Amino acid sequence: MRSTFFGIEIGRRAIQTHRLGLDVTGHNIANANTPGYSRQVARLGTTTPYTAPAFNRPATPGQVGTGVHVMQIMRMHDAFIQQQINTELHAQGYWEKRQQILEELELNFLEPTDVGIRTALDLFWESLQDLSKNPESMAARSVVRERALVLTETVRNTYAQFDPLRKNLDLQIRANVTRINSLAQRIAQLNGEIRQVLAAGDTPNDLYDTRDMLIEELSRIADIQVIDREGGMVAVTIGGVTLVEGVNYRAIEVSNAPDTGFAELTWSGTNLSVQFKSGEMKALFDARDELIPHYMEQLNEFVRALIKEINDIHRQGYGLTDTPVNPPVGAGRLFFNDGSVDPSYEAHAAANFSLHQDILEDINKIAASRNGTAGDGSIALEMAQVKHKGLLQLNGATLGEFLGATVAGLGVQSEAATAMVQHQEVVLGHLERLRASVSGVSIDEELTNLIQFQHAYAAAARLVTTIDETIDTIINRMGLVGR
Repeated sequence: MRSTFFGIEIGRRAIQTHRLGLDVTGHNIANANTPGYSRQVARLGTTTPYTAPAFNRPATPGQVGTGVHVMQIMRMHDAFIQQQINTELHAQGYWEKRQQILEELELNFLEPTDVGIRTALDLFWESLQDLSKNPESMAARSVVRERALVLTETVRNTYAQFDPLRKNLDLQIRANVTRINSLAQRIAQLNGEIRQVLAAGDTPNDLYDTRDMLIEELSRIADIQVIDREGGMVAVTIGGVTLVEGVNYRAIEVSNAPDTGFAELTWSGTNLSVQFKSGEMKALFDARDELIPHYMEQLNEFVRALIKEINDIHRQGYGLTDTPVNPPVGAGRLFFNDGSVDPSYEAHAAANFSLHQDILEDINKIAASRNGTAGDGSIALEMAQVKHKGLLQLNGATLGEFLGATVAGLGVQSEAATAMVQHQEVVLGHLERLRASVSGVSIDEELTNLIQFQHAYAAAARLVTTIDETIDTIINRMGLVGR
């Protein structure tokens, strides 16, 4: 038979349960603006009723409830939505980083502006056109030399910006490797903590949130795959190679490439290269090893074609003070330096682009005449007409068309990257709204829960007071007949 104190036990359980409900609600309110926090819910349930079915159980009208308890503090979380977010973060990390790099490349070319290569080239053609009309003019010759110097300097400065950009990307790769190793170590540590909490019979909701945040950050850097393991732990792989397995992780090591000095990545304890298929790391490697070298080579092709065409024509002419005798004096002179002066010019033509020393020292040696007469400007005119000449080494394009196509191609790539970034923002925005509908904290809802738990707590306290008065009646008022 149940004791009178039975009601106090029900009240005690109710007080403790609703106090815990208040604590959970307070935790939600406190973390309403915490990034990565998942709303928690105290799942209530009835305790084991009195009495249990048995042949010798006390005779009662039926099972009597014994109160309430918190069965579980649930983390409101959708694993499928989280997996989708991680997958989309791979692409967002890749396209955001690629867009940033392409914007820096566009700044290097400075096109279309008044200080870009295209403007310097057009001014150079214009100066040659003027020289063809006034081959004896020292002013016209001086303008040709100065505008040629501006063109060579503009090209060299543009080309010189590529190497620091590649080195900066390499530094970002090295920094990301450090971050990946740090995140892997922290995820492995959290795996161990989560396993211990679960083994003790508790639910490590906040640890889950912290681990998910680290996995999201890692997803933006590299294309990781997350696999659930026993004991609440996860495994993380990159390119099919395990980065984290339970409480252990495998670091990524950095070495310097022997030819370039750039970072090469291998898995610790192996000679296996780390392969990235998406994320920031993929964008960094693509830009450092493919994208920027491509535009460097485009600029080199442009310069090689320009040097060859101008020098081939200039060799046939005479400067203002040259004498057309046999053998000719002055014919065969170069306008721009080429491989005969600098053997490395073929590989790094843009970096070595410069005027020939003869032109630098004496503007009279600019060959404007074909026959050696002072008033002949046919060579200067032919050099100016290179502007409209389709060149075999540029697949039939003129120098201006080739340069324009190069810059336009860069612009198209940049626009495509921008469009993909916007697309990923829309996709991720939708997924994050879905996640917020499940995991997000609503202050209005939590305030409602707060009021419910508060009134339930007060009612449970009133129940204990009522039972206390009942016991007081039994102890202090019963058995007093005849006194």
